[in-house]
Amino acid sequence: MKNKIFLALNYLVSAGLIWWLAKSFDFRAALSGIGSADVRFILAAMVVSVLVRIMVYPSLWQNVLRSSGLVVKYTDLVTVNAASLPLKFVMPFKISEVVRAAGLRIFGQMNFALALSSTVFLRLAVLIATGIIFVGGMGLNPVRHLSADYSVGIGLIGLLLIFLYIDRLPDNFLGLGETLEKLVYCFKKTSDWQKIKLLGYSVLVQFGEIISSFLIFRGLGLEINFFQTIYYVSLVMLVSMIPISVQGIGIRETAMVMGLVGVAGAQTGLAAGLLLTLIHHILPALVGGLVWILSSGCRFFGRTVVGEVM
Repeated sequence: MKNKIFLALNYLVSAGLIWWLAKSFDFRAALSGIGSADVRFILAAMVVSVLVRIMVYPSLWQNVLRSSGLVVKYTDLVTVNAASLPLKFVMPFKISEVVRAAGLRIFGQMNFALALSSTVFLRLAVLIATGIIFVGGMGLNPVRHLSADYSVGIGLIGLLLIFLYIDRLPDNFLGLGETLEKLVYCFKKTSDWQKIKLLGYSVLVQFGEIISSFLIFRGLGLEINFFQTIYYVSLVMLVSMIPISVQGIGIRETAMVMGLVGVAGAQTGLAAGLLLTLIHHILPALVGGLVWILSSGCRFFGRTVVGEVM
């Protein structure tokens, strides 16, 4: 029951923000801007997004598992990752780590706790990588939001310390005992040098979304250079990761309107935010849904996860 309440709150936040945007700005003009966008750039952005979400992300996950001495077939990880994408729209908060861990348990015949350790490791690496990209964008962009810069910088330092040293916590830390031991399994099995390499790989993966976003901006005729794209989009990526909405819907669009206020009109910023959500999240989820439909194993996986979590 609590999970359903949380899910309803997520949808309310997303719906509320979209309603506010529609009331506060010319939603029709934003949709018109999308309709008149350069199709060549939009199609290129779609290809980049789907390749990164469906094909490249599982490769990063496989490297995380391999660094921990765990062997799982790449094809299984592609299947689990693809099937998890549409499920994230019907799950409370952002529990993609649990969804993917459940899939790994089913397809990879792996202990759930170990599988969850790999997905938590992966999520933390991706979050830190996005922060690193943002910090890089800070140095390349002369016009910045100082409050956001300081907040992300401090948060990034904290996350890096957790990522590098969580495996060094004393036994039975905060009374968690065996639970913590299993959760940090991949962190303990991965050397510091391997962690750094995986962070580098994560930066490359997350950079795919930056490239796709730049193509979207070009398609909309938005006058923003690549360095500005790195800064603004990585900030929006970080903000939309806050687990209070459905896949960042509403938050992402609002952040784009507010973030691009100095370089684009509100309608153009809204159009960009809508396309970011459509191309980076909804489109891969549709592709994942197709995999789900075509695979009986994925359908079993989906029913199992929804039944357990809901």
